[in-house]
Amino acid sequence: MTTLRFTPSMKMIDNDILYITFPSEIQLPSASSLSCTAEGVVKTVQCSLIAGSPNRLKAKVTFTSGSNPSTSQFYIKVNNVKNAPSTAKSSVFTEIKATDSSDNDIMIFTDLGPTITNPQPATASGSLAQGSTDTGVATDYTITYSTMNAMADSSSFLIDYPDIITVP
Repeated sequence: MTTLRFTPSMKMIDNDILYITFPSEIQLPSASSLSCTAEGVVKTVQCSLIAGSPNRLKAKVTFTSGSNPSTSQFYIKVNNVKNAPSTAKSSVFTEIKATDSSDNDIMIFTDLGPTITNPQPATASGSLAQGSTDTGVATDYTITYSTMNAMADSSSFLIDYPDIITVP
């Protein structure tokens, strides 16, 4: 789940639409598993994916009082978002804009500074099996791990061995 916080520079009203382009490192869910939930002054939000535009989300908002005054923050939670396969911060959101219900631009968010940080390490758990415990004997080590996050095909792990182990 990713919570997005917005501070509009002008009043937004019911059925206004937000178009949000997520950083490329973040993977939005398929249309069938996409869901958004409202929080605070947002009563409901309907989310959909934009066909042919990767990582682009359309969110139609309805406010609890029919509108949201300018400079008043509101929140939208996007569920089932897949975090980046790294603990590094993502790149910035490339476009966030608001339109009216007829799709006329009413606001383009220019402060596109937010990034998504995934604080979970890539490895969640691991184990080591040593083939032989006899001293001075060459042996095999089997390292097993499971990850918290998806890893790209070209990903790698850095393994630090203790100084008493010699790796050929």
